Amino acid sequence: MEWEAAQWTAQEAVDAMLSMPYEPSRNFKTIWPSMWCEFASIAIAEALRVRALGDWTFVQAGRPGEASGHAWLEYPSDSGKVEYSIDATLHQFARYDEPYFGPGRTPAAAEFTTTNFKGAWRDWPALSFQPLCYAFADATLRQMGEFNQQNSTPRLEPP
Repeated sequence: MEWEAAQWTAQEAVDAMLSMPYEPSRNFKTIWPSMWCEFASIAIAEALRVRALGDWTFVQAGRPGEASGHAWLEYPSDSGKVEYSIDATLHQFARYDEPYFGPGRTPAAAEFTTTNFKGAWRDWPALSFQPLCYAFADATLRQMGEFNQQNSTPRLEPP
């Protein structure tokens, strides 16, 4: 996996999300990055997949004893250690000024310690309740120009 290309792709996906003239999701662009962690992580994971930049793990975790949570991506080594994290919405929390695209685990992992899901985003059970994640990931890829006549990748759809 080419880390610099992955960072660039993640930022390009965020820029695409924010530049969409419409939102196929929840019309929350006005409060970005709050409440966008899952949609952003899924859209970025798909952009990374389309560009053959590795199989990233989708992580959704919570604070102990609380219902709310946070989501991000991790890239594991062959031994399972987290080599890199992409947390495009880390700065929704007051103590952080910017997203985290860096080595190791996101700083959020120290706070959100109750892992609710860790795996391929398409296997996340909550997707049955959030089918708009597919539409949003698809729209992000289209905004990035990843769908064109030379690219026959099909539209993302729920299983």
